[in-house]
Amino acid sequence: MTYGEKIEYLRHESRDQKAKGNFERSIECIHELLGILKEDRIALKIAAYEWHRMAGIYIRMGRPQEAEVAARNALDTYLRNRALLHGEWHRDRDGTIAEYTMTLSRCLVDQQRYEEALPWLEESAAIYRLKGEDDPFVKELVIPRLNWLRPRAEAQRKTRASSPSVD
Repeated sequence: MTYGEKIEYLRHESRDQKAKGNFERSIECIHELLGILKEDRIALKIAAYEWHRMAGIYIRMGRPQEAEVAARNALDTYLRNRALLHGEWHRDRDGTIAEYTMTLSRCLVDQQRYEEALPWLEESAAIYRLKGEDDPFVKELVIPRLNWLRPRAEAQRKTRASSPSVD
């Protein structure tokens, strides 16, 4: 099998296994794929996407710590890919950044780490709002999530601030 054929085989196999509910095998395929990808722009874009898919699978499995690791890897890999554009890119308008930061926020919320989740969701919301406040996705998902998260993050911050630090 050529390099390209192996990539396509593993991507296809991972999707098939996920569709069958065999999440562990799907994740194994993604890990195998990530292990063979080279460090070029196209491979980095594929890797970021696959890390993001893995985060979603872990979320679905109820494993938020592993989902967080995959979500952070997706974001980091995507940023490495974008760095290869030599400044011809605007993070504050990138829909993929919005998607990946929203996923990372969800992973942190699932661990009740609201204070850490809020800045990621705010970044995502700022990008999605470029679609317009009347966009159904913004109106029905992004804004309600922000409204739900903000008081929890503030309460967590206050609790942390009032707790004596343990050294």
